[in-house]
Amino acid sequence: MLAHQLPALPAVDHVLDRVRDLLRWIDEPAAPLRIARALPAYQAGPLETTIAPRGGFYWGGGQRLEVVRFAGANLLMIEFTYNGKYRLVEPYSLRRRGTGNLLLYGWEQGATSIKAFDTAKIRDVAVTNMPFTPRYQVEFTGL
Repeated sequence: MLAHQLPALPAVDHVLDRVRDLLRWIDEPAAPLRIARALPAYQAGPLETTIAPRGGFYWGGGQRLEVVRFAGANLLMIEFTYNGKYRLVEPYSLRRRGTGNLLLYGWEQGATSIKAFDTAKIRDVAVTNMPFTPRYQVEFTGL
């Protein structure tokens, strides 16, 4: 019913698990919520900012970054082509470098650390219906 409005829907079980965690305080006031770690220490330049662009396309880049933002906020993996290679990634953050490059920080399936992807090199980005458990704080939801 919502397929025409949303790029993908998370699995119902995944959403219910998240809701149960959020509402656990009602029955168990002292139970801690599962909180993801913050992103690793990052040496930001003086002009670097964290952003989560609103709108269908990032101006000047032509990438569909709204679907990346949607996927991150809903803990869904994204897939795209980067430097000619297929990638399956957990999206965590969009940050602009002082050089003007817009970077997507995400954990690629099979990787051993978080990676930065230059959004100018990302092609055919799409949201999958595969949920992920965050390894770091997802910065798309704080804006």
